[in-house]
Amino acid sequence: MASGKPVVGGGDVHMMFHQLSQEALKITAEINGKYHTPEQLHDLLEQLWGREVPKTVGMFPPFHTDCGKNTIVGGVPAKVIKKIEKTDS
Repeated sequence: MASGKPVVGGGDVHMMFHQLSQEALKITAEINGKYHTPEQLHDLLEQLWGREVPKTVGMFPPFHTDCGKNTIVGGVPAKVIKKIEKTDS
């Protein structure tokens, strides 16, 4: 995703970004749409960011992002916990 190469409309990378953005829209709507305990919010952030989030991380919604997967908090990037699945068109 950070190769610096152009993204071709309709290509694999473009479709992956579209999938990630749609997933982020669903998760941020859940985060912003109702009350969540700190533990629930932590779990949603891990889903959104696709990686472990330090237990010390907290936030006050609303929260907005484009796709979320490049979001890193708490210093050194944590282990990625979710692999992105390639969509077949």
